[in-house]
Amino acid sequence: MNPFLAGKFRAFDEEGAPLSGGKLYTYKAGSDDAKETFTDFTGASANSNPVILDSDGEANVWLRGAYKMVLKDSNDVQQWSVDNIEQRYNAIENASVVDYGAIGDGTTDDTQAFIDALAANNGSVFVPAGSYYLTAQITLQNFQMLYGAGDTSILQFRVDPFSKDTLASSYHTNYNGVVFEGSYATLKDLSIVGGNKAIVMRGNTRECVSNLVDNVRVWDAVIGICLDGGDNTNYPVYWNSVRNLLIERPRDMGVYLKRDVGGDTPNANYFRNTRVYSHGQAMSNDKIGFNIDAGRYGNSFVDCEANLHSGATACMRYGDVTGQNYVMNFTAECLGGASGIWMDTGSGDGFDGPMSFLNYFHATAGASILDTDGEKRYIAMNAGFPDRFHLPQTRATDIIIEQLNMESRFYDVNPAADTAPTSTEPVQLLSSFNGAFNFDLPSPADATGRLYFVKKTDISENVITIRRADNASSGPDGRNFQLLKKGDYIIVYSNGADWSIFATNLPKRESKFYDTSVTGATLTDIDPDIFFHLISPLSNTTVALRAASDARCVGKTTIIKRNSAGGTTLKVLSIEGGYDVALDDQNDYVMLYSNGADWFIVSERRTF
Repeated sequence: MNPFLAGKFRAFDEEGAPLSGGKLYTYKAGSDDAKETFTDFTGASANSNPVILDSDGEANVWLRGAYKMVLKDSNDVQQWSVDNIEQRYNAIENASVVDYGAIGDGTTDDTQAFIDALAANNGSVFVPAGSYYLTAQITLQNFQMLYGAGDTSILQFRVDPFSKDTLASSYHTNYNGVVFEGSYATLKDLSIVGGNKAIVMRGNTRECVSNLVDNVRVWDAVIGICLDGGDNTNYPVYWNSVRNLLIERPRDMGVYLKRDVGGDTPNANYFRNTRVYSHGQAMSNDKIGFNIDAGRYGNSFVDCEANLHSGATACMRYGDVTGQNYVMNFTAECLGGASGIWMDTGSGDGFDGPMSFLNYFHATAGASILDTDGEKRYIAMNAGFPDRFHLPQTRATDIIIEQLNMESRFYDVNPAADTAPTSTEPVQLLSSFNGAFNFDLPSPADATGRLYFVKKTDISENVITIRRADNASSGPDGRNFQLLKKGDYIIVYSNGADWSIFATNLPKRESKFYDTSVTGATLTDIDPDIFFHLISPLSNTTVALRAASDARCVGKTTIIKRNSAGGTTLKVLSIEGGYDVALDDQNDYVMLYSNGADWFIVSERRTF
């Protein structure tokens, strides 16, 4: 019978009393060569040999591998002898790599022992304290678990043993460490040293989903962990969980999400409490903490940190095949010019939506958020500087603004060329100093709810014509609008169907032409909202204005002018108390104003 449970050894004499002062001698299985035992599961402190039992006949005895044991009383009288005894760590008899020949001394090649232990269909394989030198990758298939006793269980994927204070000559090797090729597998409670990619998740012949990495420490790898979408969309990498992962002294990158041509991007993977820490060690090649080269649809990074060497390029970088990645409570630190978050051109584009950055602490000499194409396809809340808050497509039902700042864009090109407003700057300041040009508003259907303030800033006489991109002959309020001199401006708004003028310092003055040919015609459709009425009286004509007290007339000014030569009469009726004004010669005119009581002549040119 195995007398061990969780490292506690207890012995009794023939009468059932505790074997106080008993002596436990331990040897290699099948021999008389002494073999040490340990005071706890870490294996850091060895017991004496023999182990002396206390007054209760007990001692803490932790084993590593198989033993022969001889028990004697305090007078060296042998009680029993048992060979090929091994320790189990709980009531469920999980396998240990030492059961399959692993030594864990940092120099013996233990690769085959790991392969055999996992191949024996053991659901869980334990890695006791020790440094296990491994010369090939270790592969986890469906539902397998590889777990250790914490930092003291070391998977050593290189010749040189681990040293926290010095960098080994064989910093890494060209083969990977632990590779997940299936689903629902677990790697936890151990350390990994060296290796090309210390941890890899990639579906080669099946999907790679719902795997777990927990409480793992990675030292001196080229890349700490890689989620690889591969080259086949039938074998995606998603719903994997990585938590409490510390990646220290990576050569190139800490966390890497990628895909090959034809594969799917890693999607909906979850990183919690993951830290990439250079320890001041220089990085090579990409020099990135978290490199999401490809990743969409809900990859999340919560309570993560990148603390990198001064020569790093970015703490977190997003490639052009990324979207809907969520970052919360991220810390970016670097004494050099690394960007905190770097977004490549195209990042966040497409139907998968923008990035989201919430509670982001930035402590690098580089940009907080480097948006290389300037499209700002991200949501930022309490996230760095200067865009501590950036909220695209946001609806607020009740908001109080203490200070409102608006982005502006200045346009001055030599030679002048047609342009259009940008979508991110509501204020458009335009200079036509180098020549006239057209300013084309987008189709109103593509800019619903958008407001633009457009102003001419130069002193030249070159005209800026405001049009619609989808209709070159139409602009705001249905017609092209021109900015003529310095300071001219217009404010326009799209309701989705048309661009409307909100305000301008250049109000358009409507005009109307009348060509009368009926003898004795009376014009009664004179609209006071039309500023200029040009009449060619081919027959005798009278103009009957609306009553000055009409609400549409009060405060209005209008001009009535004769366009044709004499020969017919043209009279404007009931001016200044009932007086009829005759316009007898070509180009005679009268400018009238209503104060609500009468129409008054402001200016005129007439023949008397």
